Amino acid sequence: MLPKVCPCCSGQSYQACCQPSHEGAPAPSPEALMRSRFSAHALGLFDYILLSWAESARAGVDREALKGWLERASFGQLSVLSSQVSGTSGKVEFVAWYRQDGQLHALHDLSHFIHEHGHWRYLNSSAPELSAPKLGRNDPCPCLSGKKHKQCCINCLATP
Repeated sequence: MLPKVCPCCSGQSYQACCQPSHEGAPAPSPEALMRSRFSAHALGLFDYILLSWAESARAGVDREALKGWLERASFGQLSVLSSQVSGTSGKVEFVAWYRQDGQLHALHDLSHFIHEHGHWRYLNSSAPELSAPKLGRNDPCPCLSGKKHKQCCINCLATP
């Protein structure tokens, strides 16, 4: 069953947001592609995740490791911090929250994109240079449970 609200946290319906990209339509921008990749992770759309990589990067993907990682993860909140486009390249900085193996993780990433064959594609990222955001006890839990962080995932934060 398809979600009504898009998993990428855009506030739009899935049908109006990421579903067209998942069905083959080109994403109109690097940010739209990044959001559609997050939604694909949340929905377990493994083939779309692979196809959204740039051709030069796709060959290096460990498909079995990615499948195993996806099977153990559940995705929560996505926050886009910045998005830039310059000709046929772009970058998007974001924070993606997910739970895996009983722990809450934050991925603070700067992803790089290229435009090839009429589509934006994910090229690589600079994640190791960025630190994860801090959560306050009274902040909404990023797992999207609707509870405060102190009443939900505060005890399952992964430590570096």
